[in-house]
Amino acid sequence: MRALADQTASQLARNELDAVYISISPKLKSAYSRDELLNPAFAMQSTFGHIKSYDFEAINYGKRGVGNEWIRIVKYWYHAETDEYPDKTYLAVEVTQELGEYYVAGYSMERVLLGGKLPFLKH
Repeated sequence: MRALADQTASQLARNELDAVYISISPKLKSAYSRDELLNPAFAMQSTFGHIKSYDFEAINYGKRGVGNEWIRIVKYWYHAETDEYPDKTYLAVEVTQELGEYYVAGYSMERVLLGGKLPFLKH
């Protein structure tokens, strides 16, 4: 799972959105259009700038809704440096398992202004 998250982080940093789309969960592809699944990448880039570097920071577990069902996810967090923000920015890549294979279930970026770390990270 971690290898897919690392690969996706790298693809996002290199703006290889076709490669990101190929790795997205079939369940998500059946529920959302290609544009809906890739629009977060464009929003991340316009808000945060290009990802210049990233380092694995933490992992957590959860679930998210897709259509009428819930899927289990593992969320990998990376401390990211971007054109606009050299610190306190995190890239998240969500991975799920379907039919014995791993797929991307989502991705996003967040800024943490107070304390500079995500709340669940140990200081």
